Amino acid sequence: MEDSTSDSDSSDSDLQEETGCIAIDYYYFCDFKKLLLNKNKIHRDLEIEDISGKPMKALDVFSISMIYMKQTLLKEVNERTAHCIYENDIEFVLTVPAIWGDLGKLFMQEAAVQAGISKDQLTLVLEPEAASIYCQNYPSIQDEEQQLNPSDEFRTLVENKEKYIVLDMGGMVDVAVHKQNERGIIKEILPSIREPFGGISVDRAFEAFLISIFGREIMDIYKNSYHEDFLLFFNEFEAKKRNNVKLSLTIPLSLETLFKKKNCIRLSTALEKSQYKGIVTYKNKKLILEPSVFNSFFQQAIDGVSKIIQTVIANQLCADLTQIIMVGGFSGSEKIQKVLQEKFPECHFLIPDKPELAVLKGAVYFGHLPNAVSGRFARFTYGINICRRFIPGEDLESKRIIVNEVARCQDVFLSIVQRGDQIQTATEYSCVTMLLKQNQHIATIYVSDNKKPKYIDDEGCKPLGSLTITVLHENKENAEIEQTIIFGETDLTFRVSQCGSDRCSEISFDLLDEASVLDFLHT
Repeated sequence: MEDSTSDSDSSDSDLQEETGCIAIDYYYFCDFKKLLLNKNKIHRDLEIEDISGKPMKALDVFSISMIYMKQTLLKEVNERTAHCIYENDIEFVLTVPAIWGDLGKLFMQEAAVQAGISKDQLTLVLEPEAASIYCQNYPSIQDEEQQLNPSDEFRTLVENKEKYIVLDMGGMVDVAVHKQNERGIIKEILPSIREPFGGISVDRAFEAFLISIFGREIMDIYKNSYHEDFLLFFNEFEAKKRNNVKLSLTIPLSLETLFKKKNCIRLSTALEKSQYKGIVTYKNKKLILEPSVFNSFFQQAIDGVSKIIQTVIANQLCADLTQIIMVGGFSGSEKIQKVLQEKFPECHFLIPDKPELAVLKGAVYFGHLPNAVSGRFARFTYGINICRRFIPGEDLESKRIIVNEVARCQDVFLSIVQRGDQIQTATEYSCVTMLLKQNQHIATIYVSDNKKPKYIDDEGCKPLGSLTITVLHENKENAEIEQTIIFGETDLTFRVSQCGSDRCSEISFDLLDEASVLDFLHT
């Protein structure tokens, strides 16, 4: 990723030799989606750091990546087709981790718009849902023994309306529980879970192992000054970690030279004197690890994924669940497959061909089947402020006010949608309240991370946005006000209308403005 045009024609290797560091005009971001997950707040001015620690706006990183993919797609398609395909001819489907909150979805949508993709041509789909759709629709191929392949088995259990776990293991692990309803639409049974127990935990264990051998100082220098060698080295590990064999890795000459220069000792000699004597050797430029060392890199991932599956199965809504589909790049690891099958013999694991492509191809299917997904679960409680009659002994005395000679309780949180409720996209969730006489009404929508907040100033409760409606009073009666929440694919609409009239007002939230982002909405 280039920040500015460089006047130098020198290659990266020449530059490294002359300066000992990388070109400052370039950024390299690795797994930047994971970097976004580690931030406390998501907003349009959020910055993330590249592999060498240089910051850049996250929105720019994502949009530049989307521009490249879009341009590459058009180029490849038009080289293979007789008729020219234009950008306006394409419906773009963007996959989003299931656990991302509304802010994460809005962020991805804004990045896509910044990349030149029209909102009218953009659809978002959650990654486990895309995987489910793919497993239901990809072509079935019978093997030589005419046995059912994973796609046939999966279609059978779906048609039988059985519940199943979608275990999406990439760098992170997303776990969702789905079931097909009577209309043939995917229904979410439990809120999704996301934990860092995928390939990223194995990579971290491997990096800690390298630090224990070479030292943190050398590994930091190597990462920051020898990018190409560093990436090739880790790419080799990435390819080999999926196989259940003894691991051997080629140590780049640059790393070996750094180690020898710093420690004045050969790497092979250092290993003989270390804790890894007999189980890690260096021979013919290869670092050879015994299975016990290689297996240790997977232990945190295995323990973490196993605990998640146990938690899901223990839920009373999943008492009869025995089916697990494994998708994502990390699901292709023979080691992970074997261990999970041994730990959960009562479960049947379905693994499609090329599980790493299940989400991608499922997104393509979703573009043709946009109504294949049903409701999801609200991750927060949404409500409004009302002033009901005061209940002695139950309400706080500090909330007691007198209105028209009647004791009332102010600042009461009236829930419209509670955390954990199943919600449908584009469905209206409304409540009607009686408005005491006033010409204008300021309506505010509140969001809480508590399931049943009592007052709008409870801990964990924050105002999301407000709007004003001019009220028409007829026959000197109190007006009825309908307040509505509509959940979209990437946003939330709050509408206030006066019953029996055409007076209506809607609000759109700029949730990516850093000043207005609520602390808990990023999760």
